Amino acid sequence: TSLHVFLPGLIFGDAYNLDIHLLKDSLWQCIIMAFPMVLAGTFLFGLIGVYVLPYGWDLNLSLTFGAILSATDPVAVAALLSEVGAPPRLKALISGESLLNDGSAMVFYRIFSQLWFFSLNIPGLGMDIGVAEGFAIFFRMALGAAAIGLAFGLALVLILHLLDQRFSHEESVVQVTAILAVAYLCYFVADAVALTSGVIACVACGVIVKLLGQQRLNNKQTMKIFWELLEHLLNALIFALGGLVWGTVVSNSDPTRLVKFEGRDWGYMILTYILMMLVRGLLMVAFYPVISRIGLKWNLPEMIFTIAGGLRGAVGIALAISLDNELRRDTVPGDPRRDFTTQIYGIIGGVALLTLLINGSLAAPLLRKLGLADSPEKRKRIVQGFERLLIDHQVQTLKNLVENDDILCKVNLDVVVNHVELLKKFSLADLQEYIGPTGVDETATSSRSALPRRAGASSDIFRPVDTETEELLKSLAFENENDNGDETDLDEEMLKEQRKLYLEVLRVAYEKQCASGELDVRKDFIAFMLLQSVVYSEDLVSQGESLHDWKVLNDRSVPLASRVGKAARECQPKSMKKGGKKERRNMNSVDFFEGSLENADQTVRVYQAIAFVRAHTEADRVYREASATSGEGALESKRVLHESEATVLQAKKFLSSVDDIEQIASLLTCKILLHATSEYILHLTEEGFLKEQEAEEYVHHHIIKQLKKVDDKIKY
Repeated sequence: TSLHVFLPGLIFGDAYNLDIHLLKDSLWQCIIMAFPMVLAGTFLFGLIGVYVLPYGWDLNLSLTFGAILSATDPVAVAALLSEVGAPPRLKALISGESLLNDGSAMVFYRIFSQLWFFSLNIPGLGMDIGVAEGFAIFFRMALGAAAIGLAFGLALVLILHLLDQRFSHEESVVQVTAILAVAYLCYFVADAVALTSGVIACVACGVIVKLLGQQRLNNKQTMKIFWELLEHLLNALIFALGGLVWGTVVSNSDPTRLVKFEGRDWGYMILTYILMMLVRGLLMVAFYPVISRIGLKWNLPEMIFTIAGGLRGAVGIALAISLDNELRRDTVPGDPRRDFTTQIYGIIGGVALLTLLINGSLAAPLLRKLGLADSPEKRKRIVQGFERLLIDHQVQTLKNLVENDDILCKVNLDVVVNHVELLKKFSLADLQEYIGPTGVDETATSSRSALPRRAGASSDIFRPVDTETEELLKSLAFENENDNGDETDLDEEMLKEQRKLYLEVLRVAYEKQCASGELDVRKDFIAFMLLQSVVYSEDLVSQGESLHDWKVLNDRSVPLASRVGKAARECQPKSMKKGGKKERRNMNSVDFFEGSLENADQTVRVYQAIAFVRAHTEADRVYREASATSGEGALESKRVLHESEATVLQAKKFLSSVDDIEQIASLLTCKILLHATSEYILHLTEEGFLKEQEAEEYVHHHIIKQLKKVDDKIKY
């Protein structure tokens, strides 16, 4: 059923994400809110179904409706509490209440729905349950489910212990898979085999795993990301499915449903929402004297928000769908008894929608009005204070690029400051003094703010490559670079393996450029072509070839302009090629378009070459350090490094022919600085200095806009 598909993942994920220490202190509060209050709420909602709603429901069906309506799902509110800085105990109470009352509501739903099904006199559907038997079933389902969840939780902890291999990525994946499988198995065994509450079993299992198994996880980040994704997908799917079914009910588009959802039903749906909120408020006020004096305590503003935070969602929708499906499975189209579940689903779906629209929208303003959120003004001042850290990080990143990068060692500060807003807080003179310790290059004629090239940095990139130097490097005899023998001493198999090793290091260097944002994988195929050049080079190396990845890159990167221009000319009719003024005008349009594409191709090749040189520089450094440490294949390692130097020189020769290389290097520097700032904001978020919403807003309103400005300037 839909319950077995959606609920295990949702319930286990929520239980695992609970704060165990706060849950321990607030356990009795949550139990009171989840069992006595849910039972009282079920009966009060049942009275609404009998005496207020005009559908002729009997008491058992009305109590089933009350049990469904008692299940809360404050997923949106719980996320909001963390964003606005609400007291942790408030989140613990709301989340704990939701999980436990989902379990108790499921138990009451099971009892009362079975009574109602029995009253329909459908063979094999429902059972007659007395009062005493009902209490016995309740305790059996609740306590039995907790015992099953405890057993599955301990078994899962043992499995995680056996898979506790910190340096094995595969074991991390297996751990997450095992947790998912056990969560669903636990729910199925408790619900379908033992006939207890699958929800309570999953809650108990999740709490045990969080308490005893969290430290045995190889990769907590993998676990966190997986369950966030799973919960998001399950919530999205159940709301989508519920919305589709509810849409067919309220639009009267399902011919198998005889009852029609009319104007009065919309009014009763709104009335049910109002009465539901009044009942929840009444129950909270009635139990306030007890709850406010035990556990984590409770105050009046927190009680008011808890009343408003009782959203209805996934569990209630799943129960309503399950009730409707169970009846429709054992009845035929046109059976009037189907009208009852149709009416219930119409009301439940509408109430869930209203709580999301009204309660969810008003949650944040209500938190601030009640004084349960951080002060916006104070918090804003704190966040603004972190801009100083961002500025320092940007300046230090720029300084490192200038001092250590052969390509970006000369940038135009006018361009950089114009595209990176935080750097505008500096004067050009101050920025130059800090970044370039030798001061401004007074002989530079390109710009008053051109930075000096670092001492010892390669300047080949900014002037034509000397042909004699290039030829010398290409023809350099390897045996002259070592004292241990000549090229015949090379082990060809070792050389092949060293080349493969270097290409793996080079691949990692490209991937780092993608991760840092220097290569924007969303907007161009530069990253794709660079990584492909590594793949093709690996194939050539395995056949005994040397490193020729620059040649491979150029051979594979067929310019777009030539392809499009050739295709356009081939598609032109002969009359156009031989025609008069109009035809020549069309030919000129093709030429103009082809010229525009050639400019774009040139820009792509420039950025491709820059990324190529920077990646090789990084790969050379890493490979050289590793080779010096290992000592194995020293001669072959030197040969690989010389091959890399030769292919880099070819890329530099191309770059030396580009007129506006300084402008391009400056724009690339802007992208690196902005992406580095984004990464630093993420670091501040992980360290707890910024909330996720604050970080997202800052990145969206500042970093992304500036990156767009840079991309528009690049025009490729």
